Amino acid sequence: MPDGRSALDILRKREERRHIGKAHLRRAVMGHEESLRIHGLCRHLRKLEVLQDILQASHKRSLAKFNDNDREDEFTDYLEAPDIVSKTEHNAEMETPTSTKVKVTDFFRRLVCGLLISTV
Repeated sequence: MPDGRSALDILRKREERRHIGKAHLRRAVMGHEESLRIHGLCRHLRKLEVLQDILQASHKRSLAKFNDNDREDEFTDYLEAPDIVSKTEHNAEMETPTSTKVKVTDFFRRLVCGLLISTV
């Protein structure tokens, strides 16, 4: 959290929430611009026109949200967006598939047996 403050302190104040949200929007816009730049550099990615359309639409949407929350009298754009740390109650486990539970029928066995009998 910025300046060592707790998340609860920030969530209680509307202006603090807006500043943090705006910082995250700024980070999102910069990420979209970087992805568009990388898309333009890679020859294989340039062939995927749908990807470019999706990237441009996402960039426009994030930029529009950022501009909707922009105020001319505000000069606190120096705030960096804190990293979002994910937390879950579930643990991921690898489970190997057991093929012994599935009964497999060999379709070609009847075909081969039928050919052997007919040739004898």
